[in-house]
Amino acid sequence: NKEVLDDFVEKMEGGSTKKSTIGDYISRFNTLAPKIDFPLDEPTQSQITELASDINKDRVERQRGDGKFSDDSKIKFIKTVKTFYRQFIKKPGQGYVDEVDGKRLVDDIKPQTKKEKDDDEDQIDTSEIPNPEQITKAASGEKLQRKCLLLFCWGLGARTGEIFQTGEQYDYPEPLKWKDIEFKDREMEVTLRGKTGVRTIEPRMAM
Repeated sequence: NKEVLDDFVEKMEGGSTKKSTIGDYISRFNTLAPKIDFPLDEPTQSQITELASDINKDRVERQRGDGKFSDDSKIKFIKTVKTFYRQFIKKPGQGYVDEVDGKRLVDDIKPQTKKEKDDDEDQIDTSEIPNPEQITKAASGEKLQRKCLLLFCWGLGARTGEIFQTGEQYDYPEPLKWKDIEFKDREMEVTLRGKTGVRTIEPRMAM
């Protein structure tokens, strides 16, 4: 598992994850280690469910000191496990192991804490991609200009530097301009220039 976690760290470092966050992930896996008696990259559904149960039922011991983990800590442990399987293991053919569906493995696990139950309706799992309803709700209280910008950026799924003028001009030579947006009846084409080259997107919600 150490080799798998080393690869996980390398993958996170290659993205936009902060070093402090990566350090938190590894610290939590070290704490969970006594409960992980299976290969992290090829677990069974029951093994993942049991790990979540150990977290929720206070069967994970502190490395220093006595006492139980707080509700906030339990939530972070579960989110770390979900991040590992959703963003690193991923779907079959897309992630670390071709045959393993990491997203499916963690679909049904969640913190079972009083805090989580109290906040359940408004709780947003930051390890997940926001859905249209969440974005619409977030933008609903904004003025038309900001609402349009929020929905537009989310609908494109573009990198920040592909839309706005940023300090990363080495990767993004030119931000989005009006000439890059073309309206065709009820459709819209947006041309983006970024790290992967030039590409055209046809966003529906943003239109």
